[in-house]
Amino acid sequence: MVRLPVAILASLSASRYGALHEEVYDIAWAGKRKLDGRGKLPPIGSTVNLSNASYANTIGAAELRVVWRNPDFDPAERAFYYARIPEIPTPMWGAYDARFYGVKKCLIRWRSPPLVRPRSSPTT
Repeated sequence: MVRLPVAILASLSASRYGALHEEVYDIAWAGKRKLDGRGKLPPIGSTVNLSNASYANTIGAAELRVVWRNPDFDPAERAFYYARIPEIPTPMWGAYDARFYGVKKCLIRWRSPPLVRPRSSPTT
């Protein structure tokens, strides 16, 4: 399991925004990527080889640690926080099945490459 960026999602109450509002803060990530001008992180990439339904565990980081403080914290604002930790892309089950059964073309039509980006749960 290789983890990619750690993102903190802050859900803020309706008092300031008129409705439930969510902010995403990318707070730690693997690789030499940098936040762009909008504060967004580019994807890490993919090592998935769809022709043989495999991937290399060569990108990302085995562990990320960070201490974070909300730069927009307002003690008068009701809010809750949770972490989102995506892992590196891996082939979808259909790619594994196609390889196992020797099927050249999978019967499923994918709108995008048959990859999955699983998410991990934070651990303490």
